[in-house]
Amino acid sequence: MPGVAPGMPESEVMRRHADPLAWLARVRPTGFDHGLAVYPPGTVFGPRRCRCWQFIWVVGGRADWEVDGESRPLPTGAVALARPGHRDLIRWDARQRGRLAWLIFDPGTDLPPDLPWVRSDGNEAVLLPVLRHLRWHLGQAGNRPVDAVTVAALRHALAIFATGGEILSEDVDDQPAVVVRALEWLAVLWAEGPLESPSLVRWAGACGVTREHLIRSFTKAFGLSPKAAVRLLRLDRAAQLLARDDLSVQAAAEAAGFASQFHFSRSFSAVYGHPPSVHHDRLAAGVDQAHLHLVKVRLLASQVWRTQ
Repeated sequence: MPGVAPGMPESEVMRRHADPLAWLARVRPTGFDHGLAVYPPGTVFGPRRCRCWQFIWVVGGRADWEVDGESRPLPTGAVALARPGHRDLIRWDARQRGRLAWLIFDPGTDLPPDLPWVRSDGNEAVLLPVLRHLRWHLGQAGNRPVDAVTVAALRHALAIFATGGEILSEDVDDQPAVVVRALEWLAVLWAEGPLESPSLVRWAGACGVTREHLIRSFTKAFGLSPKAAVRLLRLDRAAQLLARDDLSVQAAAEAAGFASQFHFSRSFSAVYGHPPSVHHDRLAAGVDQAHLHLVKVRLLASQVWRTQ
């Protein structure tokens, strides 16, 4: 049976086959530590012997991750899961500096031996915000005991990593057909030009429904109006672009469809709590940022960008 470790008891084999995520209920994490490091171009980190479970994700740049002699590429946005007992090394690209965030944890139980090593095939659109939020929450909690939010967030991250995002497929399938059509139409619109905010009349007409019906469908599916969803999607794209060293704030605003830099700065500050220039400088300095409106907006974004 695929995904079963040699020597696993038959009862365990049957239980995992019936519910491949049943192991998540046994995860009782402790021993958290986290951080973000900046590496000059060409830096080699390691080799080291991993002593614990550790999520690592590339915030900027690219690297090759060698684990027990096998090399795996880590582009920007890739998420990897290091595990105890393995010997690894990270070799950063010689042309640009790298930024790597990490989260150490003790799961409190044995994790499946067949978990993947790297995820970088699109599911990180949901996984990365969960990991960033978990790091931010741990920073806010300080030395307080692990709480229910931390446990739930880590289990969520592990579930997404283990399944490649398939755990969220039920949410997608349950969306009204008009929402699916609306997102497909938006993806085509944005693929052909700037990330403009379409009028509701035009958008609804393209989907064959009334303006009111489009608003009701979006609100039911995401808790957001279509206009609010588009606004957050554009700001989310701008926030990602601000992590790049070669893009100015003005270029990020234009790429996200904001003709007025003043309007962009005001909208960005309302969501992220500070101007885009400050966001850019903090990312350049290696300061991790909390992301608001996490899962719903990332679920939206993953559908829009996947469709393009």
